[in-house]
Amino acid sequence: MPITSESVPESNLTIMTLSGEVDYKERLDAFKSFYENPTEKLIYDKRSLNGGSLTVEDVRNLVEFVRQKDNATKRRMTAVVSSTTAEYGLSRMFELIAKAKNIPWEIKCFNSYEEAEKWISQCGSNQ
Repeated sequence: MPITSESVPESNLTIMTLSGEVDYKERLDAFKSFYENPTEKLIYDKRSLNGGSLTVEDVRNLVEFVRQKDNATKRRMTAVVSSTTAEYGLSRMFELIAKAKNIPWEIKCFNSYEEAEKWISQCGSNQ
């Protein structure tokens, strides 16, 4: 399966791992699943992708989906981990568009999974 999701209830964390080729629809479906039972923290791990990159319009559409779906009164923390320059750039684009649209997520992009884990574990509860 190109996207797996693991819940870590004691940390209020979801870890989404993308592998192989993952297209826009699969990523959108993963976000839809996430919102069925959202957690405060999300690690979005794209290190194992080897194709299926998004367009700028795809990124905008994902941000718009999140904007419409997320009516949270507390901020969500999202660490995005990428291993390629292209995926890191798309992650930064998502981060900047989300910020411009006032999405209630604090998003930070990483090239290191360990750094992402460290950052997300230091994020306090926003309840």
